[in-house]
Amino acid sequence: TSMTHGGINRFDGKSMNHYTVEDGLLGDMIKPCFEDSRGNIWFGSIQNLDGGINIYDGTSFSSLTKKDGLCDSNVACFYEDESGRIWLGTGNGVCSYDGNTFTNFTNKGESFGDIRFIIKDTNGIMWLGGRYGSLFSFDGREIKNFTQTKINCRLTNM
Repeated sequence: TSMTHGGINRFDGKSMNHYTVEDGLLGDMIKPCFEDSRGNIWFGSIQNLDGGINIYDGTSFSSLTKKDGLCDSNVACFYEDESGRIWLGTGNGVCSYDGNTFTNFTNKGESFGDIRFIIKDTNGIMWLGGRYGSLFSFDGREIKNFTQTKINCRLTNM
């Protein structure tokens, strides 16, 4: 993947294949990639233009964008839960995809902001982390906010 307008490169064991917008990518600035349980490779766009998600099935690319219900075109991370639902951390919150429909995931109606990782621990707790120290847990019922309050301090000469 590339954050410098390079598209995607794939090594098949013998040669390198290069994919660009001409091959079906939404854009050429790609950051996260993820392989789902069915063997599809998901690529997230890091641009806020007409980006979103590209999915490679081993043969060709398909795409999902805000027009399909994606919560933001700047995709930072992917996570697949045990039911096969794909969770996406974006520059503007979290949404999930069940294979047909996107669902926005909010904290009492508020966006989680810029989420950079989603992971589940061995106790089944999903953790959402983002920029500026944001950290949330979700146990399937309740969201807890572990974000530390930032305190502005000013150093003075003594």
